[in-house]
Amino acid sequence: MDAQDKYLALSTYVAILHRQLQRDMNQLLVEDKLPVNMTEIYLMVLIMETDGVNQRQAATTLAVDEGLMTRMVKHLVSLGFIEKKRLQLKTNETSY
Repeated sequence: MDAQDKYLALSTYVAILHRQLQRDMNQLLVEDKLPVNMTEIYLMVLIMETDGVNQRQAATTLAVDEGLMTRMVKHLVSLGFIEKKRLQLKTNETSY
């Protein structure tokens, strides 16, 4: 097994562990009757750690598609966990 094969195997195992962790964490969140999932928690952490991030940047950073990002943002806004703000940028992008 060469170095590239070892890297691929390691990447696969890390991805499997990550998916299992997310599944288990989501199950715990449901059992605790929390209205969010792990990906939404990751989004809230990203928002707290940055000085404003738009949906496209957040989707890219969290490796989710823009449709899922839109649904997560709407859900978190409806819960009052995040707030949308319109930034005065060159384009009319929205930040959180």
